[in-house]
Amino acid sequence: MYNKRKHQVGGDRAETYFSSTKDIAGVEDARVQGLMPDPLKLFGIKTIDGLLSMSKDKYQAITEAGIKVVKRMSLPQDLLPEGADVEIKAKIASG
Repeated sequence: MYNKRKHQVGGDRAETYFSSTKDIAGVEDARVQGLMPDPLKLFGIKTIDGLLSMSKDKYQAITEAGIKVVKRMSLPQDLLPEGADVEIKAKIASG
């Protein structure tokens, strides 16, 4: 998928991020976020003070599992690898 995004006409772009994933995997995101909160609940986590994630699906899965998120935080720009801004911009645009 990364190769397809990188070599498509116009290069890797936020506006084609999810459609490129769907072309390869058949879905915009193949991860099953609904299962992700299970280990958190297993360890008795009821509150996350600071969630460092740009994923609306991850946030939704956590909150729908009854875990309170106090604050959502953006990833620090200096920690983002080169080219990661395409994925970040696509996720921001999607909510």
